[in-house]
Amino acid sequence: MEKFIQIEIEKIVSKVKLAENRDDNILAFAELHFVPSKSSEPLIKVKGFTIKKKTFNEKEVITVDHPGFRVGLGFQTSFILEDKTLWKAVHDLILEDYYSQVGDAAPTGITNAVTVDPDEIPF
Repeated sequence: MEKFIQIEIEKIVSKVKLAENRDDNILAFAELHFVPSKSSEPLIKVKGFTIKKKTFNEKEVITVDHPGFRVGLGFQTSFILEDKTLWKAVHDLILEDYYSQVGDAAPTGITNAVTVDPDEIPF
């Protein structure tokens, strides 16, 4: 069943909260607000993104992980953007917000920030 509705999203707003005093690889948490035209309030909020320090090919990088929920020993993604161009734009927006809060510099030991396709992360 479906119902036709027309929603015009004017902007996507990133909200990042730095993770403090953690012993794991989580650097921050993020949420996205999808704000429609002619409104200042978000129509949709997606919470649960994590900004993490990970190692790929012996390089430390910063990634943005989709929200997920626990399934057994792992997590199941609960938010998917099928459009990879839109995902890259959202990923870059979240990282831009993160870096603005940490003084526009990558954390010590991190050489670069890269976009990691969620389909390529082994779970």
